[in-house]
Amino acid sequence: MYLLLLIIGEGVVYLGLVYGFSIFFEKAKRHNIKTKLSSILIIMASSSTAIIISNLIPNEALGNRFQHSIGGGFIGLLICFLAAKDSAVKINRLQFAVFSFLITITLGTFNENAEFYLQNYWYETLYLVFSRTVNDTWLDLVSNAVGAILGVICFVPFFPERKK
Repeated sequence: MYLLLLIIGEGVVYLGLVYGFSIFFEKAKRHNIKTKLSSILIIMASSSTAIIISNLIPNEALGNRFQHSIGGGFIGLLICFLAAKDSAVKINRLQFAVFSFLITITLGTFNENAEFYLQNYWYETLYLVFSRTVNDTWLDLVSNAVGAILGVICFVPFFPERKK
């Protein structure tokens, strides 16, 4: 249930970023609904694939690292890439890399806070255990950062630079 909400949340974050990027950067053109729908499908398919792969990894700790690095950081950068590209904001690659990295790290922190809240205040109802130790939370945050760095390396070269 939590992972399904996470996938839906990623689609909502994408839509927020499509419009949010234009708050910080000048827009070049109007939005195309077909482009947005295809980007949301790409995000949902990528996120679902990352969840499936992480669950197939026999070592639970390694699967969790994969989930947070690829399913969190890397897909967070994918969301930023698609949102910035689809919103057609006038932004250079350095601005995209820095802004998207910071957004992705922030999203990872929000996720860890949600896990903390659900585990500590809803355990009696939902029986959710996200972290057995404090180190797991720190490792999740580091994994998100590593995935975000991988995302920057992969997506920045393909970002269509639009000069002001």
